[in-house]
Amino acid sequence: MIFSTNLEPEDLMDPAFLRRLPYKIEIAAPSLELYQQIFEKECARLDSRCPAASLTAIVRKLKVEKAWNWRAYQPKFIVDQVVAACRFMGRRRTSSRASSTMR
Repeated sequence: MIFSTNLEPEDLMDPAFLRRLPYKIEIAAPSLELYQQIFEKECARLDSRCPAASLTAIVRKLKVEKAWNWRAYQPKFIVDQVVAACRFMGRRRTSSRASSTMR
């Protein structure tokens, strides 16, 4: 059984229950390099690409403007959302800061 949460374990359950869970693994935020690699792999999975300028804008938006930490799930979520938005709007996947879509 696997539990996944962004809460502290102590906030979820009492110490006795925590003792019965022998393995607790923290998955830290990826480095910028790893985050970019994940993004590139997600784009490649859908036979798309994300130009460096677009990726820089995404990274800046998340880290600087939103003050969020990068998480390994975000690239897949973002790429999937862009693809779904393009499909919905009947647009070709292109990527730029202006278009907010992905090629």
